[in-house]
Amino acid sequence: MEKRSRFNDRKLPNIIESRLVYLMKADQIDFCSLTIEKTCAHFRTNPQTGLNEDEVGSRLRECGKNELPRAKRFSIGFIFFRQFSSPLIWFLLVGAGIAGLLGEWIQMSAIGVIVLINAVISFFQEYSAEKSFEALKSLYVTTSRVIRSCQMREIPSADIVPGDLVLLEAGDLVPADGRLFYVAQLAIQEAALTGESNAVHKRIEPSAASTIADQKNMVFSGTHVVSGRGKFIATRTGLQTELGKIAASLQVHKIELTPLQVRFNRLGKQLIFICIAIVAVISCLGFWKGMGVVEIALTSLSLAVAAIPEGLPAIVTITLAMGVRRMAKKNALMRRLASVETLGCTSVICTDKTGTLTKNEMAVLHFWIGDKQFDVSGIGYEPKGDFQAHGAHIAPQQERDLLCALTIGVLCNNAELYQQEGLWKIAGDPTEGALLVAAAKAGLWKKDLEQASSFLGEIPFDSERKRMSVLRNDSQLYVKGALEAVLPLCHRCLWDGRQQNVDEERKGAIFAAQHRLASQGFRVLALAQRDVPGQTQIDPSLENKLQFVGLVAMMDPPRSGVKEAIDSCREAGIIPVMVTGDHKETAIAVARKIGLMMPHSIAVEGAELDHLDDSALNKMILQTAVFARVSALHKLRIIQAWKSHGHIVAMTGDGVNDAPAIKRADIGIAMGITGTEVTKQVSDMVILDDHFATIVTAVKEGRSIYSNIVKFVRFLLSANFAELLVIFFGILWEFAGASGEVWAILLPSQILWINLVTDGCPAIALVFDPVEKAAMKSKPRKISEPILSLSWILKLVFIGLIAALGTIFAAHLGFLKSMVIGQTMAFTELVILELGLLFLIRMPLSVFSNLWLLATVVFSVLLQLIVIYFPPMQIPFGTHFLEAVEWLKILGIASGVNFFVYWLIRSVDVYPGASTRP
Repeated sequence: MEKRSRFNDRKLPNIIESRLVYLMKADQIDFCSLTIEKTCAHFRTNPQTGLNEDEVGSRLRECGKNELPRAKRFSIGFIFFRQFSSPLIWFLLVGAGIAGLLGEWIQMSAIGVIVLINAVISFFQEYSAEKSFEALKSLYVTTSRVIRSCQMREIPSADIVPGDLVLLEAGDLVPADGRLFYVAQLAIQEAALTGESNAVHKRIEPSAASTIADQKNMVFSGTHVVSGRGKFIATRTGLQTELGKIAASLQVHKIELTPLQVRFNRLGKQLIFICIAIVAVISCLGFWKGMGVVEIALTSLSLAVAAIPEGLPAIVTITLAMGVRRMAKKNALMRRLASVETLGCTSVICTDKTGTLTKNEMAVLHFWIGDKQFDVSGIGYEPKGDFQAHGAHIAPQQERDLLCALTIGVLCNNAELYQQEGLWKIAGDPTEGALLVAAAKAGLWKKDLEQASSFLGEIPFDSERKRMSVLRNDSQLYVKGALEAVLPLCHRCLWDGRQQNVDEERKGAIFAAQHRLASQGFRVLALAQRDVPGQTQIDPSLENKLQFVGLVAMMDPPRSGVKEAIDSCREAGIIPVMVTGDHKETAIAVARKIGLMMPHSIAVEGAELDHLDDSALNKMILQTAVFARVSALHKLRIIQAWKSHGHIVAMTGDGVNDAPAIKRADIGIAMGITGTEVTKQVSDMVILDDHFATIVTAVKEGRSIYSNIVKFVRFLLSANFAELLVIFFGILWEFAGASGEVWAILLPSQILWINLVTDGCPAIALVFDPVEKAAMKSKPRKISEPILSLSWILKLVFIGLIAALGTIFAAHLGFLKSMVIGQTMAFTELVILELGLLFLIRMPLSVFSNLWLLATVVFSVLLQLIVIYFPPMQIPFGTHFLEAVEWLKILGIASGVNFFVYWLIRSVDVYPGASTRP
């Protein structure tokens, strides 16, 4: 039932002198028990005109923004010291302590300094990622519709002030606490505050209720509108709201670990245990070889340093954060970091039609009234166009039935047509906007019609009723909606300019016209009305004995780039599915136009789903490309059916009824433009431009992010395994000097330096690798697939083995001169090999496709030269000046090893994110 206050537009009393006082005392007043007039007087506002901009500015300065304080951010110091929280780093620090106890102060200092450098690098990367997330949060701004200075405006919800007049409709998130002064079948879900799962039906009469659950004439921030419409006066904002009072005491910052981060943390701990086992084996081997305790300890320390991947703890967070920032630049805003890796596994995308596959710029092209068709020219929202009948131009003012249809389209309508900076725009639903544009082409403007027929009440459209009814004071009930929801309520119709009974013959003609238009890709609505003399309040019982007026057909053309995006999906092994509330014929026509319907595909209506059990639906789902006339419950069943086949399902949605399906999907995607706030809140990703192609781009980015992480792991493990083998073979073969002392091939400080120079900045630069062309040419990977396949584990073992043998050969050539030259050659050989491996592991990308990587590799080579030729660096790292002949030997060995590695990598899957599923 629609209710509105009978507040007269009169001068409001100046009841309190200080503006600041009357605004701040709002927390002490029980607005639930006040009349609407007294509430308006308190806030010096008017339910017809709202506040003016000067008053809004003053109140915004005095009361502050309508927002809750953000969770406390971690301090710079906390972020820095968190870099030392990894068990891998603790293990290294223990090793540094052991070196100190053994009197190896240089080695201890070298380990400490390099651990510190690694922490500094990770700190700056994480701090940069934190700043990036803060910037991304600013992209996600909730908006609300308010009335200010007699005009409806859409503003950021944070700019609402006490006294603002705020409009609500189904799907909105209530932005502030307030006193209702108009309701039309308004129902609000308040479970967030009260715990009550049932929606609360609102009214406007004063009440003495004390609890939130009983205050039927109030709305509260953070709750959401389930159905209907309403208007309220904002009484409390920000921390003064009921939600704000709760949130103020619950400021907790949680660290969200993605499944991939958890797996990497587990991998780090496993590496520690493996390292301890290897150290134990090598120690036993050392005792058997007759090595001293100190020598064994230093060797074990070298092994530990070689096995520990210092860059591992930070790389996942950094890669995900950089990927999220890259996605945001392409209009895909990830709301949960954990969803990025799932996105790359997506194998089914269930997408809405209107606004996602199509432009969402409806244009009325045909009216069908009494077996007569009228055509309308013109596209877009500019009210310019002509009317034709049978190919001849007509004056719409002379066609009584056509004017009746146009009038219904205007008066049963909540949209607004307006001009801004020379462009015609729509505020509201595009379907309703198209009806206003068509009427304006005939000289019928909403403002003029509403002056003669003022609004009395409304029963809003929802996905179950599939129709909307509006009562006006001209004693008319105006109805529009789906034909199957309107025609059964009609007993008369306009036919050849006269009222006729709706008999079976006329019903058949009406449905045939609807089918013909829908099969051409048009969205078809039915228009009807009823005389209700003396009726002042709307009621669902009035929706019967209607007079059917006609059909209106409108077209929403496909978006540019959608057909290419559909083709890209299929090439990537992703199944695109249309899930729409529109007619089956319309959906099929659009699906064929964009290439979504294949020759073997079928289309299914919601009514057909009702007659299928889950088993039958699971069997049929693989052939279905289009689901039409579906409800929210149908969407849940569709998702579950795809999941039953092991698919990772992404589901788009914009309405409040889509929220359960969005939440149930593996990747819930909300529309940034048309999406309701409730849908956005439960989604994993928000598409800022509502474009299907953006979803495909986001999947592509998700695959690329995972691919870059896999590259890093492949490189890291092969490089560290090579270092382990160098030390192991060094002990096994016992390189000795002339006096018989055993020479170590690599020192612990050298191994740490290698890990910093190659596993540090250059390896982290892999996250800047661009999206590979092959990213969308392989099937989606299973989310349970291991990071490394068995074939790649074997390849990495061979890569590590050949790199270790090349390093030992370089050491052997150097040991022919002296121990320090042999160690320097082995040290440099391993650095060169690992830097070369960085480029080989990312094939087929070109060397110049990642300039960050190229720059860090050049910088690393310069650092290596400093360690070799700068005397103060020679002491802690045990290096010596290398001559040209030694460099030729090093580069010659590196060329041979890299050629073998190149052949080995080319023999397996080129794209790191490729699926191993058949």
